[in-house]
Parts: sequence; C-alpha cells; structure tokens
Amino acid sequence: MKKLFLLILIIPFVLILQSGKKVSDEDIINLQGEKLKTILNTASRNYVDSIDIEAVSTAAFNFLLKELDRQCQYYDAETYAKLKDRNAGKKIGVGLGLILINDTVTVYSVDAGSPADSAAMLPGDKIIYINGKNVVSDNINSANNLIKGKAGETVTFVYKRGGGSTLHEVVLPRKSSPDKSITTYFMIGNTDIGFIKLNRFSFKAAEEFIDAMENLKSKGMKQIIIDLRSNPGGSLEQASIITGSFLKKGKQITSTKVRNKEFLVDYQTTSDGEFSDLPIVIIVNKNSASASEILAGAIQDYDKGIIIGEKTFGKGSVQKIWEIKDGSAFKLTVGNYLTPLGRNIQKPFKKSKAVLDPAAKLNLSEKARKNLLNSINKLGGGKSLPVYTTAKGRSVFGGGGIFPDYKIAMDTTTMLTSVLKSKQIINEYTFDYLNLNRSSIISEFDNAIEFNKGFTVTDSMLADLKKLSVSKNIWNKEMFARDKKYLRNYLKASIAQAIWGVEAGKMIILLKDKLVKSAIELLPEARKM
Repeated sequence: MKKLFLLILIIPFVLILQSGKKVSDEDIINLQGEKLKTILNTASRNYVDSIDIEAVSTAAFNFLLKELDRQCQYYDAETYAKLKDRNAGKKIGVGLGLILINDTVTVYSVDAGSPADSAAMLPGDKIIYINGKNVVSDNINSANNLIKGKAGETVTFVYKRGGGSTLHEVVLPRKSSPDKSITTYFMIGNTDIGFIKLNRFSFKAAEEFIDAMENLKSKGMKQIIIDLRSNPGGSLEQASIITGSFLKKGKQITSTKVRNKEFLVDYQTTSDGEFSDLPIVIIVNKNSASASEILAGAIQDYDKGIIIGEKTFGKGSVQKIWEIKDGSAFKLTVGNYLTPLGRNIQKPFKKSKAVLDPAAKLNLSEKARKNLLNSINKLGGGKSLPVYTTAKGRSVFGGGGIFPDYKIAMDTTTMLTSVLKSKQIINEYTFDYLNLNRSSIISEFDNAIEFNKGFTVTDSMLADLKKLSVSKNIWNKEMFARDKKYLRNYLKASIAQAIWGVEAGKMIILLKDKLVKSAIELLPEARKM
C-alpha cells in the first residue's frame, strides 16, 4: 500500500522542456492529478480485493500533507465537523465523563447544567446498559461511542448507585453545550492574588477570560497568575484579545513571516488593556503551544510579567484550513509567528546542537554557560540561539519556543502514585468512601473552599486506601512514605471533585502545586516591572 502512495505522490522535480519552455506548476499539478485518478480507477477495477476508495484517498492525502511538515493535515468530513464544534467552544453529549473501575463503566464526572446533572446522576454511578447494550466489561471507547450522536437524540442508561443492587433507568437527550477554555479560576486564600487555568483558546476564550478576570477583580484581585500548562493553542484572534488586555495602546502582539502576502498578520493593540497595570506570572510547560506561546512571548518581550516553568513546545507555524465541498478539509502551513521582538516561535524540525549567539552578553561563568547549553539541548533548542534584549535590558532567547525566565520543574511522584491513578484505585476508594459519607460532608460544608479549609484526610483513610491497593497486589512502603503528603491532598481533591465538580478538584490540587507556589513567590518581582 505504501508503494501505491509513493507512486501517487512523488512529483518530478526535473525540468520538462516543451518548445524550449519550462512546464508550469499548474501543468505538473494537472499531470499528477491525472495520475492519481488513473491509479484509483485501475485499482478499483483490478485489485485482487475490493477497495475502500475513500479510505485509500484519505491515507494518500494525509501522506502527501505530512511530507510537507508535521503540522499539515487532512480531515475527513466527520472529523472536520467535530473540529469546528470544538473550536467554536461547543460539544455534543449528555454531560458524563466515564472511567473503568473493576471492569465496570463508572461515572467519573457530571457537567454542571448538563442533561446528566438534571437527571441527578452522580460520580460513582455504575453503568450497566447504554441504549440496551450491556456495557459491563466493555472498554471506555466502546461506551463513549454509544453515547455519541446528534443533538436532540436520546440515550438510555441503566445504572446502579453505591453498593446497592437497584437498577435505575434514565433517558437523556444529547445536547450542545459549551466546551470551556477555562477549567478553573479562583482567589488564592486570603490574598489579592487571582489564578486562572486557561486550557485552550476556543472562539469564546476571550469572553470567558474577561468574565473570569472581572469576577476575580470584584473579589479584590490585584495580581494574577495564568496557568498555560499543556494549553495546545487555538484561535489567534482570541489569544490576541487576551494578550492585548495586558498591554498599552499601540503595542504589537504578534506578526507573521510568510511567502504569500495574503496571509500576513500584524496584530496591534488599539487601546490600553483593562488589566495592563496588573502584575502577572505565567506558568508554561513543554506542551504549551501556539497561541499560548504568543501570549507568553508578548508578556515576556514587553517586560509585563514573569514566565516560569519549562521551555514551551515551539509550535509557531501559521496554519490555514481550506474546506472542500464534500465537508472535508485540509490544513496547510502558510507562515511562522513572531513575537514583538521578532523571535520566531517555531522550533526547528531537525534537532541540532545548541550554540549561543557570540554577541550575547549574558554575564555567565563558563560552568553556567555549559549548564545552560546542556539544558537547552535537552529541551530541543536549535543550532543557533539568538539572544534578544527587552526594553528593560533583559536577555530573552530566540530559536523556537519560549524559554521561561525561571526554569522550574514540575512536582514528581513515584510509580506507586502513577499506578494508583491509572488503575483508578484512588477513584474507587473515593466513591466507596462517599457511599457512606457524602451526606455528612454536604451537610457540614457549603462549598469546596470551606471543604478544603476544614476537611482532613485522616491516617485512617490512608490506611483504608492502602488496604484497597494491597488487595489488588499494588503497594510499596517506601514509595508511599515519599508520596504520602501528595496522596493526602490528591484524595481530598478527588472527594471534592465527586461532590462539587471538576473545578473544585483542580482548585485543591493547584493550591498545593509547586509551580503555583513559585509563581506566588515571584509576583513581587513581577510587580517591580
């Protein structure tokens, strides 16, 4: 099959002479198109087995585009429709997140305001049938596929609650609902520090962000931490609006380097941003990409705040999507994004050894310079790393991605904690615990903030978690001793999530997060800017 694709896709790069003239690109494209048509026609009539022409064509289109670069992509009609919904900040479903516990499909989360929420389904409910199909021992993908469908259609669930044997049946309509860009935001303790976790940049991200910022300001926020970890990007326009809210009038947010001038982009602020006087710290990691890097890069270039964490992904290429009349589409790279100082965000596709710009005046000892180069190489730095100088004299690196002002590694835990999470043992314990204690917790605490302050995960609870884990032949005393503090907080977050939702659980985890604590400590430096 691969040979077939190569025959279809290899385009001759030799000069073909006709009447002493070079054949145009259009002539070559027409010839290659005829070759594709001939091969598909011939294969469909003569190949030894029947052929799925659409599947073969889809594979060929993907192969062609990936030969250009890894960011180019073909979407069949169904995939493209889902992509448009996601980018528009919409999702279609009944509001359930599912996991597998002891071969049983189990509700992990219920979206607030969703059909499942209206029907009073709860995390921990055990799904037995979906649309009449027994899903016991099914995998999660199979169960989720039964839930997928068009908005307005219904899905029937039969489930058990707690440790009981009573079967409950509920019919839920599929519904289009917001797929939020912001997963959680809150004030940090008794401070004037706000925190926002920006998960991606959908076409409603700026509206969500401004609303969250206004809400935090009403609660006394005077400085902000924005968490962009694992944010893959999204809408450039939305990222530019958010970035502009922190800048003064007349500042460039980003520009593009392109071959076709039709795709030139030069985003400028047209007024003073409403949050331009707020101190800001941004947290990034190796999976922060694209629009995330535009936001972080502009804040860094203008000395508006501090960037901490890991070097970002380096996805700075500009993609445009062309739609095809059958509902399919393809995405093509048409340029590269630049930060206000002119740093190219796109990392080199080919790895090479890092060399610092000889003109860089970094005032480093030889040992520090070697350590820096070793770190850059591990992070995927390019061959030559230009150094740019901000208006306040800070040195910032180019060469792809955004290098943090302070490189801070994430918290690490042992293999024991990883297994307790991946095998759903902590979730299983949480749901068993809540079968007995949900009512008392809800009567004692009005919300997750009060719960976080007043609830203690006791040694007895950890001992019960250990018993459950040992019963599954999973335990390590030394690893548990190392992770005990983390597990205590993670279990508290798991309980909060099962009662008050995903945002509550994330808040409790983030308040103990190493990088969040570092961000708080670095806000005084951000204030000096």
